[in-house]
Amino acid sequence: MSTHIFRHLRMALRQLNPASVREAAERPVTVGLFATSDEAYAWMEEWFAPAELPVEERRRVLAHVFRATEPGAPERFDVEVSEEGLSLSNGTVPFIPDAPERTVEGIVRRHKDLRLPLARQFPRFRRAVAESLILETAKENALFALLAATPRLFPRLASLVWPPEEELLSETAFMTVNEIRLAFLMAAVYGRPVGYVEQKTEIALVIAAAFLWRELARRAAERAPKALAQASKSGIAAAGTYAVGATLRRCYAAERGLEEGQAAAALEETFQHGANLAGPLLGEKEPAVRIPAAPAE
Repeated sequence: MSTHIFRHLRMALRQLNPASVREAAERPVTVGLFATSDEAYAWMEEWFAPAELPVEERRRVLAHVFRATEPGAPERFDVEVSEEGLSLSNGTVPFIPDAPERTVEGIVRRHKDLRLPLARQFPRFRRAVAESLILETAKENALFALLAATPRLFPRLASLVWPPEEELLSETAFMTVNEIRLAFLMAAVYGRPVGYVEQKTEIALVIAAAFLWRELARRAAERAPKALAQASKSGIAAAGTYAVGATLRRCYAAERGLEEGQAAAALEETFQHGANLAGPLLGEKEPAVRIPAAPAE
């Protein structure tokens, strides 16, 4: 493990602030409902706050949901949802009873800046928001893996983008920090504690997985034609990031964090998932890199 990677990690982690993630997730969000009947209002309220939620949690959720015409409702709402068929402003998302997931997708797409608080306040949004954040981070890491090749492939162009005296942050360090940020976001989405101490086991998983992806990407690049080597590394970056996010999502969706004794098993699960996603890039059915089996407890 190169010492410069850890140096870059320390540099980048200084810019990563879990407090900002906590603050964004805890922002209150008001939802205004527009309908033509009490029945339609009740249907939408039941969807935002399902009866199976614990009483206190359901009460907390409903405190942020208002019938637009009721006395005491705010003059403006962060999110507006209307009965299907009503013609309102362009910012209003229709509620589709037969396909409520389309309502979720519409709200998440229209209000990207509110994804974290929406997911933290309303359990219905958690999977869709988590998936969007995982895909977004995977794309960012894939793009960075491609950009990182610029100094090697186009040295003259690179000198215009990165001055010679500035050292480009290593691919592994950048992507690892991005995945640690994803861990913070996943915890916030599912209402879990956010922070370096609170998520030390999850962060250890991310760092351990990063070096597996690095080795996997190296081997994939060796097998690919020279012109496609960097593309294969970019694909591994996307697959690895998605696998890390999916593992974290499953842990938090099960209303638990990642216990220390489960870290080795989670690492193997994450790696196998990522290796399966990257299978076409590796040109083989079995992963190119294996990790030792977790010791029996």
